[in-house]
Amino acid sequence: DFQVYINNTMGASPISRGVATFDALNANGIPYDSFSNTERSYADSLTSQAIDLSAHSPADSLYLSFFYQPQGNGFYPLLADSLILYMKNHFGDFVKVWSVSGSAVKPFQQVMIPIIDSFYFHGEFQFRFVNIAALFWADAIWNVDYIRLDANRSAGDTVVTDIAFSSTPTFLLNDYTSMPYSQFRVNPASELVPQVSDSIRNNAPSAESVDYGMVVRDMGSGSVL
Repeated sequence: DFQVYINNTMGASPISRGVATFDALNANGIPYDSFSNTERSYADSLTSQAIDLSAHSPADSLYLSFFYQPQGNGFYPLLADSLILYMKNHFGDFVKVWSVSGSAVKPFQQVMIPIIDSFYFHGEFQFRFVNIAALFWADAIWNVDYIRLDANRSAGDTVVTDIAFSSTPTFLLNDYTSMPYSQFRVNPASELVPQVSDSIRNNAPSAESVDYGMVVRDMGSGSVL
């Protein structure tokens, strides 16, 4: 699927960089329906690759977990809007297993979905997120982040032991995101910013120590500058 917008700007305090944003725009950024803002229908979808679960059984305690957030840094989804999760059974049918109605912005919330039905333990298992929205607007924003599927989990396995980058670094240049080298070399000192900032998020429940640094390399030769 190509409908969702993978980005680093729409999530408010994301768990990590790279959220999947669901809205009412197609893969080209155009409303699915440019004429009606009242009709609601399926909009964006995000489907996993096929996953072989044939060697597993309900006894293996498989859980699919993810974080979701309505609105983020966009428009909030209305009560009639929704985010839905489907799972594919061994008949090839996608079955609805979870959904949530729209609301104003909230922090990312984690959802734990146990996989206990024997119909899901086959060689072509897939899961699919879909949002329902009014198709005229770029509203009904949902952000999904940090999807995990694993065995030997429990409903209380919610800890994310990860210190993750949570934003895009600021630019090296004062006035531009990029510029010709011939222009830059005239006066490098005036073009460079005095400092570059980034942010990280400790998702673990306890305090963690972090070592950090930066290396700048020449993209052509690979040498450290």
